[in-house]
Amino acid sequence: MLAKLAVRYGAAARRSTHILSYDGHRIGAGEPLRSYAMILGAGFEALDTVGALSHSLKEHSRKDLILIDTPGYSAEDFDLSHELSEFLSTYPHVRCPLSPILRGAIIRSISHVERYNTFNPAKLIFTRLDETEVLRRHPQ
Repeated sequence: MLAKLAVRYGAAARRSTHILSYDGHRIGAGEPLRSYAMILGAGFEALDTVGALSHSLKEHSRKDLILIDTPGYSAEDFDLSHELSEFLSTYPHVRCPLSPILRGAIIRSISHVERYNTFNPAKLIFTRLDETEVLRRHPQ
C-alpha cells in the first residue's frame, strides 16, 4: 500500500519523496520498500527506534512527501505500539492513515478498529481484504 501511495502522491505528482521503514519487529521488513524506493527515485531509510525516526523526520523535513511504514500490530502485540503512538502525537501535522490488517472474520476485525484511536488516524486503509474468509465466501 505504501509503495502505491509513493507512486500516486510522490512520483506521479513529481514530488520529492522519502520512505521510512519503521518496523524493527520483522527481519528485513523494509527490503521490499527499499527496492520500490530505488525504482521510484525516492529516498529510503530503515529505522528501528523512535529516536532514529525523529532524527530522520527532522533531516528530511524539506521533502515534499515523507511516508512511514509501520509494523502491523495485532491484538496480541498492540502494547508495542505505545511508544510509536506517543511519538506521533508530538507531530500533530502528520496525517496518519492506518492500515489495519483484516484476517479471519471481517466483522470481528472491524469491531476492534477503535484500538487504533491511540494513533489519532486521519483515515483508515483496509488491506488484505482478499484474505478475509467472509468476502471470499460472499463476494459482492
